Amino acid sequence: MKPGDFSTRSSRHFWHPASRLATRLATQYIPPKVLREALSFGLGEGTASPNSFVIGAGFLLSSYLLGHFVFMAGAKLDPIYDLWRKRAKPTNRDIAFREAKDVQKKLTAGLVGENFNMLKWARAYVQVKAPTATVEIDRLEADSKFFRSLVVVGALAATHFFVREQSPVASVVALVMTGLSYLRFREQRWKMTELSCGTAVIVYATALSSEDPTPSSAAVRVMED
Repeated sequence: MKPGDFSTRSSRHFWHPASRLATRLATQYIPPKVLREALSFGLGEGTASPNSFVIGAGFLLSSYLLGHFVFMAGAKLDPIYDLWRKRAKPTNRDIAFREAKDVQKKLTAGLVGENFNMLKWARAYVQVKAPTATVEIDRLEADSKFFRSLVVVGALAATHFFVREQSPVASVVALVMTGLSYLRFREQRWKMTELSCGTAVIVYATALSSEDPTPSSAAVRVMED
């Protein structure tokens, strides 16, 4: 883990737009009196007005908590992505995946299995061997998780607009945004997987070339692609 990663990863739930949208939706279902009493700690029997600091702190806390729940719900989309991947991008036609799998078997045969999949292994290998090469991989991961979370919030927003607000148009707009967010999530997730596997193979081949001036066949094939 790089310096600052903990604070960055922890604070993302505060500032993530999906977290803020989820908090906004949640407050629509809390009676104003109950919300006022909670933010004023029960002072004045619900008539006291909470100050801006308390409101801000409450918003950040709820965004942090809801951000985790949205993240957990979004993770349920991964099996759907995996089904799409098997159908549209099968691993037997994915050269970067196959070459990375060969490297994994050579270096850490004991880690080959479902509990430690190819993507996790490739990212861990690149992180250990070439941490500076993870910048673009991390960016793609952040983008994919951002849009994955928007799928969850978009679906909730569509339901909210249709059921509570009685606004079919707004509901349809939210559904369209949900669909587009899923497509973007799928695209970024695929790019991250390909880049992770390809980078792992190149890093391994580069290490070999420093010992043997003849490039490995794996490196040649991946670099040609």
